[in-house]
Amino acid sequence: MSQEVDHLMLEGGHFTAATAPRTTGADGGIFAGYAGVEAASASYAGGVYKFSDHLSASLYAGHFEDVWDQYYGNLNYVLPLAAEQSLTFDANLYRTLDAGSAKAGSIANTAGSLAAAFQTGVHTFTLIHQRIHGDQPFDYAVFGAPVPGAFGDSILLGNSMQFSDFNGPGERSWQARYDLDMESYGVPGLSLMVRHTRGSGIDGSKVAADSAYAGLYGDGDKEHETDLEAKYVLQNGPAKDLSFRLRQAWHSGSQSTGGTVAETRLITEYPLNIL
Repeated sequence: MSQEVDHLMLEGGHFTAATAPRTTGADGGIFAGYAGVEAASASYAGGVYKFSDHLSASLYAGHFEDVWDQYYGNLNYVLPLAAEQSLTFDANLYRTLDAGSAKAGSIANTAGSLAAAFQTGVHTFTLIHQRIHGDQPFDYAVFGAPVPGAFGDSILLGNSMQFSDFNGPGERSWQARYDLDMESYGVPGLSLMVRHTRGSGIDGSKVAADSAYAGLYGDGDKEHETDLEAKYVLQNGPAKDLSFRLRQAWHSGSQSTGGTVAETRLITEYPLNIL
């Protein structure tokens, strides 16, 4: 990682093994999550440039050996309005193309999302639209093995929820979200969130018969999910900034999207400043 140029951060990496979040080994494989095929190595390079306090852009390129080449861009703009009010726009775009021996078969996929968030005081209202264009789902890297629990946080689309990423082939999805900072109500460190996403138009019928994605989706599949979250960050003491996040998700949809699921997660985070 390099930050020698003002307002510019560059980074890159090359990986030949990895571990899943639920395991302690360090020599697991690197897989395409939905295709289930293993790559001998994965590489990426890119960076973030901050044009001003209100505008930033990111560009990245990744190579999954003999599976795909993937390109990613992000643009984020904050428009200040009145006092304690702002409007934020956030756009994400991926382009994925098969590469090398194409272990997962032919891939030509474009995935994008656009979010608009209005903040007024302690309230934030967000609307997000996301589209997947292509005969394959938008796929991404997982570590250790392509099984539940191995899927990491490696997707930066706006409608990536707790359970579903709304990334089926041809899928169109909308999300409405509300965030509340409870500091003004006498509870500093506590925040609440609710969001609901609906996706439809999934069409997996055009996937080639020899593709690793064949048979994963039907034609006309759809889904929806609601997430509720409460997060608390310790404000002082030896464990200051330690956070606890309790999140409940309810998902319902076609079997290809995971069917009907109710899932509760407790997430803890503690930032370490080692520099």
